[in-house]
Amino acid sequence: MNRDNAMLLTEAVLASGEQLQCGQVAVAHEGAFKAAFLSEGLTGYAVGYPGTADLEAELETLAPRVSVPDLFQYRVADSVDAFLTETDDSDVRAMGAEFKALRVTGSTVTAALKHKGLTKRIDVRQIDADPLIKEKAVASLKERLLRAEIYRAANMLWAAATPQTAAWATGDGDSDPDMDVLAAIDGRLTASGVLPNRAVYAPGAWMKRVRGLRGRIDAGGFANAGFTLQQVADFLGLDRVLNSRAIRSVNAGGTKAALVGANRVYLFNAQAGGGTEDPSNIKRFAKDTWQVFENPVSAVTVDITVSHYSLISITSTLGIALLDVA
Repeated sequence: MNRDNAMLLTEAVLASGEQLQCGQVAVAHEGAFKAAFLSEGLTGYAVGYPGTADLEAELETLAPRVSVPDLFQYRVADSVDAFLTETDDSDVRAMGAEFKALRVTGSTVTAALKHKGLTKRIDVRQIDADPLIKEKAVASLKERLLRAEIYRAANMLWAAATPQTAAWATGDGDSDPDMDVLAAIDGRLTASGVLPNRAVYAPGAWMKRVRGLRGRIDAGGFANAGFTLQQVADFLGLDRVLNSRAIRSVNAGGTKAALVGANRVYLFNAQAGGGTEDPSNIKRFAKDTWQVFENPVSAVTVDITVSHYSLISITSTLGIALLDVA
């Protein structure tokens, strides 16, 4: 069967609402696959599933979403344009003259979203035993995909700058974790022109922060140990502070580890609702939302696939500060 006939067969079968039968040949492409196997019910379940709210919040803090099509362009903040200032009155128009014309510099990157997803095979006997087995599969697959995104974003940030070492958990009052973070933030101003507006603490770093502050003999340091996340953000002059709780399995033996690392503090600039050209350090380009496909593999098995489109990119290394806490 040639390609044209195969395409006609595919279209005819899909139009009739039937599934392809064993021995039939068809052309596999995204539109046909989606039309045949996309499950609107399970997709709606994936989008609205409340069990992943914390993971989604962590991901949005680390790498805010920017909506884009499949193929798009973004600007890398590697030029001085964002902070140039007219100090010679050249922005003043003379009578009969035109305004000063500016030329935008900086690198423009053409990129494409990556199609990411995972599949779980279910036996019909499992479906008979548990009517919600498909929804449970969707939930577990979505959680796993979100963990992969968080791990990916954190590692990209960590690789984008040189970490500074800090000793916080000595317990004898000779460390001030919050002042160390303030100093790291202040040191980024002249380096980038944009101060970090977010901080992400790995679980170990947050614990050492609290221990270090509780060990201080001054009232101010001791009081900071009981700050909420919002109070820490206000004290540091940040928009958002996250004490990461996301965990991953390290090996088959069940050993667990923090997704963002053991004792790390990430300080960076990221904008909620930002675009493709603002000078943020990290962005998660994405389109649409989650999609769930239900594909009957045989008379006794069904594949459930959860997928999404995204591309996490470091769009500027300027201003990122990292602390490796001991």
